[in-house]
Amino acid sequence: MMNNRGFILNTILIFAVALLLLVGSLYFVLTSSTKFSGEFKRFANLKEATNSGVDIAVHLLKNFESYDKVFVSFNDISIRSVSDPDEVCGLGNTFDIKKYLILSDPNNDTCKSLLMSKDNYWIEFIQGKYEIKIYLIKEYQGSIAGAGGVASFPPSAGSNVAKYKYLVKIISIGEDKVTGSTLRVEGLFRLSL
Repeated sequence: MMNNRGFILNTILIFAVALLLLVGSLYFVLTSSTKFSGEFKRFANLKEATNSGVDIAVHLLKNFESYDKVFVSFNDISIRSVSDPDEVCGLGNTFDIKKYLILSDPNNDTCKSLLMSKDNYWIEFIQGKYEIKIYLIKEYQGSIAGAGGVASFPPSAGSNVAKYKYLVKIISIGEDKVTGSTLRVEGLFRLSL
């Protein structure tokens, strides 16, 4: 009678290696497809998409000094300059967000009306069936007195003349391209430079 122990051991090792390769490749396929689908934000509804418009504007304002470098890697987000052919804002016939927030007069209601017109949004992004347009309006500039409340600045903002403080209204308007429904979300942001 012949000794089959070596043959059985080799067969078991080959099947174990094949099973390990199968389980490993299955794990790789599942995790790589999860990573790929997680790279792109998918919105469940119009409210979620419009709220993330406010989040994008807050991210832009938090990185105000270098926002053009922060958003360069996002293909679906475009930051625009605003057209002002009659120069009602006093900043030239086109201007960007930095020029507007730093140099414009917050009491110029004609400029605010221009910036709220349909085609003068600052940021636009399209994700699936949702198109979001984000408007930024400077509401106040200078020191804001008072403690607490949404419009007051924290003590760390300081009170010296070299530091400027702005109150910016964020308006995010989302549209569902399939149903045609729209939603508007607003927020306030305190910016210190």
